[in-house]
Amino acid sequence: MQGDMLTCPSCRNKILVPSDAIQTDQEANIDFAKPYPRPHTPGGYEISFPPASSRRYETSLSPERPEQLQKSKEPTEWGLASVIKFTLANILSIIPVFILATLISLVVAKVFYPDIPVGGKWYDRIKDDVVLHAIGFIYFFVPILLIYYSVVKRHKNNFFTALHIDKLYREELTRWLKTCLIISIGLTIFSEFIAHLTPLGKFIPDDIPLYESFKKGYFEVVWFSFFVLIAPINEELVFRGYVYQGIKNKFGAITSAIIVSIVFVLLHGSQLAFNPILLFFIAIAAVLLIIVRIRTESLTKCILLHLVFNTVSVIYLWIWIGLFGLESL
Repeated sequence: MQGDMLTCPSCRNKILVPSDAIQTDQEANIDFAKPYPRPHTPGGYEISFPPASSRRYETSLSPERPEQLQKSKEPTEWGLASVIKFTLANILSIIPVFILATLISLVVAKVFYPDIPVGGKWYDRIKDDVVLHAIGFIYFFVPILLIYYSVVKRHKNNFFTALHIDKLYREELTRWLKTCLIISIGLTIFSEFIAHLTPLGKFIPDDIPLYESFKKGYFEVVWFSFFVLIAPINEELVFRGYVYQGIKNKFGAITSAIIVSIVFVLLHGSQLAFNPILLFFIAIAAVLLIIVRIRTESLTKCILLHLVFNTVSVIYLWIWIGLFGLESL
């Protein structure tokens, strides 16, 4: 009968009759009622089998409930509660990240700042150059690890399938990259036209924190360029990936798209000192990205569009610096 646990008369292994097994009148090719003799080796010696209870692969599931095994592996969707837990975990992780970054900075300072004694103003001297950069680098990986834990370990999903990270083949990839390049160049030209050739440019503040940090030297520009080029992976996994999907499961796609886009723009405001012109174009980019996410159901295309847009921005930044210098920013 279904669910019965039988013993193979030949090898003495346990055999579980599947729950979907079909009973038939056909005679079995093994007589379970008559035990077969134990197999022997070519030399005539009997092979002894360990007791079934001592085998490592024995399961604690009862024969009457074999469906427990399948039920424990079924993937589940994450929702608003998981998004809130993810957000809180990101906030709380700043404490261990800060401690780890400080320890790394202590080692780096001993190598590159040997003249600065530890203690007193040591931390103030290296804070901007080492500690903050170390925090930024470590913190880049924290959201990705938290998302992986939630999607794979907690909800039993395949990471790429659940987040809609699909593979693009050569023809589709080439076509999409061309589209992304046209959109990115168009947005960059349009933003510069608004900022420098229209009266709206007067609303751009002169002391944008991001541009002020560039004036410290080329290392800051290189560091910024590095993070801008890898940021699309992190930001798309968080915003158009995990957070969008979680809020969508609770409130629907439109509500989730609005919330995700607003939060995305506001988080960029701290870097740009809420520059109305630049934030306006970041808002346009956010709308385009969420439309791509909804229409194509592909996070891969969002990552590519974001990556191409950031790459064009970095190239434009270096061209501007090459022509007019850091002080012109």
